[in-house]
Amino acid sequence: MTKSRDKAGILKLTILSISLMLSAASAISVTLPMIKNQFPDIAPATVESLVTIPSFTMLIFILLSSFIVKGIGKKKTVMLGLTLAFVGGVIPVFATNFSVIYISRFILGAGTGIYNSLAVSLIGDYFDGETQQKMLGYQTAFSTLGSSLATFLAGILVNVAWQYFISFISSLYRS
Repeated sequence: MTKSRDKAGILKLTILSISLMLSAASAISVTLPMIKNQFPDIAPATVESLVTIPSFTMLIFILLSSFIVKGIGKKKTVMLGLTLAFVGGVIPVFATNFSVIYISRFILGAGTGIYNSLAVSLIGDYFDGETQQKMLGYQTAFSTLGSSLATFLAGILVNVAWQYFISFISSLYRS
């Protein structure tokens, strides 16, 4: 009895954790002034588009996700989406080329779009009745929490570590 309750709790947490990153793509907006300073040759509008690119890509891949699910299944689709979102989100940490950062934002949006619709449909697959209703409410809360957390962490990193990061990138250009 306890094992099955533990498994149900882990399943709930796993499904809800998917929603943590659904709205986090816009968290970089706080870094735009620094990115503009780092890449003075890039038009400001192009730098600002880094915030919106994932949304457009996400829209396209939300539409394509049903075909991907039919081809590889829900679990693999979520894993593919999370992997792409992770890769697209991490690349800019190491990239010194604006084009690479730009492309990584497309990858982030594609990954998020692939698993976006599954964040809700998995709840319908595994739960019903009152539990399903609670889970749908929790899913909205987790999505909001993820967005807030990402923005909060970006703000902290900008105030605490951005100068070190910029210094590191600048030193790469000088060498």
